[in-house]
Amino acid sequence: MKNILLTVCLFSILVTACKTEKKSNVFDEVGKKSPVQESIVSDNLNGFTKLYYPNNTLKSEGHFSNGIKNGFWKYYFKNGKVKKEGNYANNIKDGFWKTYYKNGKVESEGHYSQDKPYGFWKHYNEDHTQITTENK
Repeated sequence: MKNILLTVCLFSILVTACKTEKKSNVFDEVGKKSPVQESIVSDNLNGFTKLYYPNNTLKSEGHFSNGIKNGFWKYYFKNGKVKKEGNYANNIKDGFWKTYYKNGKVESEGHYSQDKPYGFWKHYNEDHTQITTENK
């Protein structure tokens, strides 16, 4: 009887452990803890991922490779409009990026190299008239 009870308990623990998802805190772009939490199955994020605000609107979407941002990412305001979009290489901004005002109009556009603005950047007013161009 003890052996049967022990076997049933061990089996229950094994089944429960296999179905358990780990909770992972999500951090924003500057490393501050975000109120958003997501369920993940492993310690490392892999593949296309979507993160959400507490009100279930999309906050960001992009690709992870072993927990590192790689490829195209898009971030959103709480109103659902695009906030910024661009490419990462090993968690570092690299390539073309655009930022937007809350009304959806382009705020700035240019390239990053090794996480720093590089080359010509254009900046716009909220009515989308170009106000400056600079070479960084």
